[in-house]
Amino acid sequence: LLLYRVRKFALIPTRRNPTSEDETAYHLKSYLGKAGYEVHWLIGESSIFTAMSNKCRELNLKPEDIVIMCHDDIEIFMDCTKLNRLIQDNLDSNTGFLGVAGTPSFGNGARPCTWWNEKPFGELKGIVWHGGDLVSSYPTYFGNYGKAVVMDGVFLCTTGKVLNTIQLKKPKDFPGPWDFYDVFYTFQAHIKGLHNKVIPITIRHESEGFPRPQWEFNRQAFVNLFGKYLPAVVG
Repeated sequence: LLLYRVRKFALIPTRRNPTSEDETAYHLKSYLGKAGYEVHWLIGESSIFTAMSNKCRELNLKPEDIVIMCHDDIEIFMDCTKLNRLIQDNLDSNTGFLGVAGTPSFGNGARPCTWWNEKPFGELKGIVWHGGDLVSSYPTYFGNYGKAVVMDGVFLCTTGKVLNTIQLKKPKDFPGPWDFYDVFYTFQAHIKGLHNKVIPITIRHESEGFPRPQWEFNRQAFVNLFGKYLPAVVG
């Protein structure tokens, strides 16, 4: 009897090759490699949707495969073994995505999809350190860990099973090529009855993540596509 060996991939859209001069990106690639992930640096793609959908198709993902999707400007503080154990303990047949920040309630008022402005800090989920280096970084506390409706794309982890059952390509109504993919992906998992979970993976993010104008355009298109499912809440 041949047992299938679970493959682990990390997909990182970027505009550049990681070099030793770019310490954050260089160390991220090294760290994920040490954690057993086959790292794919997706350079110069036309959109994040294209980068993800093309690479997932190329990899011919099996249901058991584990896939990390993350930004190129993050540093993971945890020991590799602890990261792997945390992911392994939280990925089961009912899991959609694992992430580091998100919201358990999504959708009210005129701006139903600005998840980090929906509630005061402390009523969302997760914590992310922000800053150009460890010494100058500061913690952004959203709230306790737990289930979420949608999560931020700075770090996401899921399985081939999930990625093979949601739409990865950019919706034709989305004008922007780089925005709202994280909400689009994680919300699809939510409406399929899967559990998105914010877990204690400790990261530093160099960017503070201010939205581009295209983010707002994609948000409006998202509401038009999924408005019938909003508001959405998990316990």
